Amino acid sequence: MEDAVCLHVPGPHWLTVNDPIADGVEAEYRAALSGSVPEAMDDARFGAAMAAACLVFAIIRVHRFPKLDARGAGVPGRLQVVSTVEAAARAAAAHRSLPHLRVWVLEATALRRAWPDADWI
Repeated sequence: MEDAVCLHVPGPHWLTVNDPIADGVEAEYRAALSGSVPEAMDDARFGAAMAAACLVFAIIRVHRFPKLDARGAGVPGRLQVVSTVEAAARAAAAHRSLPHLRVWVLEATALRRAWPDADWI
């Protein structure tokens, strides 16, 4: 699932991604994956795995908080962290999975309050 995180969560060189569920990209990924991993077509299993992968990616990004917080306003990494956290929360919500972690990740609003310069997206 790690390779599919980029369907939902922005990477280091972009800030937004399209909705992979609405545009069908996730369905194509699942269909291709199901050739070797039939469980990929199980909505509950796939959703839990996708949500977990996105949330782990977000947690790794949040680990940079102290470094980014120490820098001045306008650091692009702040916007990236906020965008990543919000995207991971949306992925978990879309897959109706991991509600406790989803709530934690939705605290991105606290990051926006701490970093007003990251509040323009």
